[in-house]
Amino acid sequence: MCGLFAACQPQGQRADPAWAEYHISRFPYSIPIQTRWNDNDVYGHVNNIIYYSFFDTVVNKFLITRGGLDIVKSPVIGLVVHSECEYFRELSYPEIITAGRCFTHTTARCLGSLDDNHGDDDCVGLRVGRLGERSVEYEVGIFKEHRHHKHHHHHDAQHHHQLHHQRGQSEEQAEEIEMRLAAFGKFVHVFVNRETRAAVAIPESLRPELEKLVVKSA
Repeated sequence: MCGLFAACQPQGQRADPAWAEYHISRFPYSIPIQTRWNDNDVYGHVNNIIYYSFFDTVVNKFLITRGGLDIVKSPVIGLVVHSECEYFRELSYPEIITAGRCFTHTTARCLGSLDDNHGDDDCVGLRVGRLGERSVEYEVGIFKEHRHHKHHHHHDAQHHHQLHHQRGQSEEQAEEIEMRLAAFGKFVHVFVNRETRAAVAIPESLRPELEKLVVKSA
């Protein structure tokens, strides 16, 4: 991210959008992405342009593993015609990012996580705002993990101690994990014939997988 971002917002942070649409639970598909040493710029955080590579990574991982895309041989491919990103919090190496996706639609429900291989640090959520005949608009949420110790009232202290004893948990594990929005973007694919580049319908094998990721508006 640029220096202006950090200068305009204390500690490189902005207020989260107030809408429930942007909660991490709204992004059911996720994969871990390890940030790299060279993702950081001279300001010590992941450079703004790197976030678009996160978008590419989660979208194409989904298309390959769920939609049957063969990046070398498939006759239909998706081309990016639009992308954008708004930044709220900084990320930096060596944080782990988890990328996820879902679709927003008024007639479908959120299916929950489609993958169980979540990272332990940060996460990127991905969903779709629009699903057309020939195009799809993914919405990407990049989340930063925030850990803090749980606070217990005095009358809960004995019960809290008993729970820890029963579960064999250490005091370090008695913490809450909150996923805070670091960035939000949009990423539009138009599907085309690989050879002619003419726009075509979304493949029949892919559309049902996309529909599984549609969620009802919050």
